[in-house]
Amino acid sequence: MGKLVCDNNTYFFVASFLGALLGCALGGTVCFLLCKSNVEISSQFGNMIAVASLVFSIFSLCFNYYSSSQKRYEETFFNMLEQKRKIVEGLKMRSKVWDESDSIYRDYNANDSFIMICSEVNNIYMSLFNHGKYEKQATQNSPNEAIEEIRENIDLYNDDESIRKKIKERYQCRLTNLIYDIDEVKYNKAQTVTSLEERWKGCFGLFLKKYGWSLEFYFRQIYQSLLFADKHLSNFNYYADLLKSQMTAYEVNVVNYYVLTHMKLFGGLKNKDEVKKLFGSLYKKNEDFSNNLKT
Repeated sequence: MGKLVCDNNTYFFVASFLGALLGCALGGTVCFLLCKSNVEISSQFGNMIAVASLVFSIFSLCFNYYSSSQKRYEETFFNMLEQKRKIVEGLKMRSKVWDESDSIYRDYNANDSFIMICSEVNNIYMSLFNHGKYEKQATQNSPNEAIEEIRENIDLYNDDESIRKKIKERYQCRLTNLIYDIDEVKYNKAQTVTSLEERWKGCFGLFLKKYGWSLEFYFRQIYQSLLFADKHLSNFNYYADLLKSQMTAYEVNVVNYYVLTHMKLFGGLKNKDEVKKLFGSLYKKNEDFSNNLKT
């Protein structure tokens, strides 16, 4: 708000100066013409002041109209931010993760939902690109199989922690492949993608296919807020930064994914390049997402 007031004062000063300057120029021209007609000097000066005042008034009216319009647009934008906040508060997500020997459900509300989204996308990426091979989809017998492997690790390797982690990762990949219907054909096709950005976009696309319905209103509000700022607010970067500043790191990461996978949608904005700078860049892979999940 302070930045906007400062900008408006600057605009007003410049507009007033230019208006007065133009008024004096027009007044001087009138005086020159009247001088040739032998009109009194005092009358000439009065006419110059009148013309300058008229031009200044016109400039002031134009500025006031512009300023009041920007104020209304700004109020609308802040209302949109408040609406986004309410949408986030109402978010409810549920995920299924592997916990040692079986799968369990975890529930997330409000801002914690973005932790879940990042974790799920991270799990998809791990299964497709980091694990190193395809793991068949989990079945009803997977818990028994996992327990047997854990017992074997205890008996043969004295419960080696690195082996335990590998077992958990393998069964998490199997569970992820089941949840997102990743078969061996889809896995092999994914290996042909070499671009890091395209890989993450594909992983987020799989997540949206499963959970996108629950985030529809949120993503629509993000787009509408940026679209409104693009169309009506003079300082797009200021308001886009304001939108971003109200997000957690996880939420920013989710919006990054969304912008990257919907660049055709955001490509229609005048400030599309600024949108991509703010929200269209990938964070480096965060392997600690899963560790930050609440139990």
